[in-house]
Amino acid sequence: MKPFACFFRIAAASIILLSSAGAANAASIDSRFFGHWVGTGTVTDYVADTPKAMDRNIEVEIKKVGANGFEVRNSLMTTMSDKETRVVAEPTGATAVHQVFEPIGTTGRWAAQKACTDLTKRKGCGWAHVVGSTLVVDVLTVDAKGAETIMSTKRQLTEDGIKVTFRRITDGDLSRVVEGTMKNATP
Repeated sequence: MKPFACFFRIAAASIILLSSAGAANAASIDSRFFGHWVGTGTVTDYVADTPKAMDRNIEVEIKKVGANGFEVRNSLMTTMSDKETRVVAEPTGATAVHQVFEPIGTTGRWAAQKACTDLTKRKGCGWAHVVGSTLVVDVLTVDAKGAETIMSTKRQLTEDGIKVTFRRITDGDLSRVVEGTMKNATP
C-alpha cells in the first residue's frame, strides 16, 4: 500500500471516529470565516515527473446556513501570467465544489453527508472542524474508474484575511498543492 494511501485512510477513519468525540459547541464556528474571499496563490501540480507551479487567482464563499451550519462554494479559479489570464475552472456544473455542512450533534464538527449519495459527481463526502483559528474541510471523492481523491483545505484566520492551504491526494499520491492568501471582499 502506498504510504500516502495508508496515512489518509487512517486520517479519514479518525475524522469519522472523532466526529462522535467531545469538542467545542457546534454554534462556536467563528463568524470571521464567513464572507466572499478572494486572493492569489501558487498551485503546484505533481502529476508530471517534474512538479509544475503557477500563480492563480482563488475565490471562495463561506456563509452561514441555518442555526449552526455553513456553506462552502469554491468559485472561479484563473491562471495568471504576464501574457494572459485564462479561466481554468468555471463555478458551475460538475467542476463546482459546493457543499452545505451541518453540525454532527454538538461536537464542533460538521458533515456534508447529502453529497455522499454519488461520490462521482465531484462533490464527495465532506467533513469539517475548527482547530484554533483554522477551518479544516476534508472531502473524499471517487471517480468513475474507482480512483479515490482526498481534498483537504485549511483556511487559517490571520490579522488581515485568511491563509489557505489545499492538498489533493489521488490514490495515495500527492497530485496538487495550493497555497495562498485571501481577503474578505464582502461589502
